[in-house]
Amino acid sequence: HGVVSGLRQLLEFGLFHADPHAGNIFALDDGRIAYVDFGNVAEISESNKEILIDAVVHAVNEDYKEMAGDFVKLGFLAPGTDVK
Repeated sequence: HGVVSGLRQLLEFGLFHADPHAGNIFALDDGRIAYVDFGNVAEISESNKEILIDAVVHAVNEDYKEMAGDFVKLGFLAPGTDVK
């Protein structure tokens, strides 16, 4: 549930919880996950959300060259980085 919750949070709602540890995430009795301590939360833009979705698709398809291009678009890699 944690991975799905994290991906939905990021890709569906556009929120990034930067401090997800056992003290900030609770498993509820009914199976839901509760996040607390929103001091380190950021909102990502719609365009960055779309690029992240592309990166997930590229990872699933093992298209790492395109995924590296997504990382350049997001600023994770510098333009011109050798990704071979």
